[in-house]
Amino acid sequence: MTAPRLDNDNLLSVIFRAIADPGLTEGYKGDRSLTQWQAEAVMRAIAGLRPMTRREHLLSCLAEEGAEIGHRVSKALRFGLGEVQPGQSLTNAERIAEECVDLQAVFDMLAAEGIFPLMTAAELDAGKEAKRLRVEKYMLLARQVGALE
Repeated sequence: MTAPRLDNDNLLSVIFRAIADPGLTEGYKGDRSLTQWQAEAVMRAIAGLRPMTRREHLLSCLAEEGAEIGHRVSKALRFGLGEVQPGQSLTNAERIAEECVDLQAVFDMLAAEGIFPLMTAAELDAGKEAKRLRVEKYMLLARQVGALE
């Protein structure tokens, strides 16, 4: 039987179970402090988890990059594309562009490994044009129903 995959939800669940009932994996507490007993239970539980594969890790990175784009777009909607967040040197527009580059880089890594099909420049251009037309179509509908000025 394969060990369960190591991810945040799985890891938290395993850690919480080990802390709540260290006797499940560590048996009798003996002379150990409660903290030591729990720590040893957590370490034993973690050792039984399977780490992510390269594919899983890259897919997780792709999802993370998508979320970062969404986060940055949300900031731009609230504070403007030209706003520079305190402690940063780039505008929201520049940061969105950087996040899009990061997403494309991870996508390209996945494509290079055969996880996604490699596309020719012509296929990419055709796909972008098809998407542009769909967006314009639904913007027109949004305008017609009063949701877009």
